[in-house]
Amino acid sequence: MSYRVMTKVSFTPEFTKLTEEEQNTELVATLEIVTRNGGTLEQTIVVPSEQCAYSIGVYPDASAATKAHIQIQARGAYQLSPVPAYSLEEWQSLMAEARADAVIGV
Repeated sequence: MSYRVMTKVSFTPEFTKLTEEEQNTELVATLEIVTRNGGTLEQTIVVPSEQCAYSIGVYPDASAATKAHIQIQARGAYQLSPVPAYSLEEWQSLMAEARADAVIGV
């Protein structure tokens, strides 16, 4: 099973000081870091009222996702807040497995 993560992406004060070209360079570098760590971005949604974006990425495992997040944050343009995420089908499967493996009784 792959590892899916939803990440809140906030812009740092350093990002706001960059020119539009430099901001685009940071975006390209971020996408390259995701790819280098075996990840893909399924979707990114911008939430103007919160001045942030939410990205859903899929990685081979949690270590690859964590490594990508560390590398992206080290560049200084973005503050990332990742949380594990599951498709509805994945969640239902995990719930079924958990119920089947649960020990009930004393």
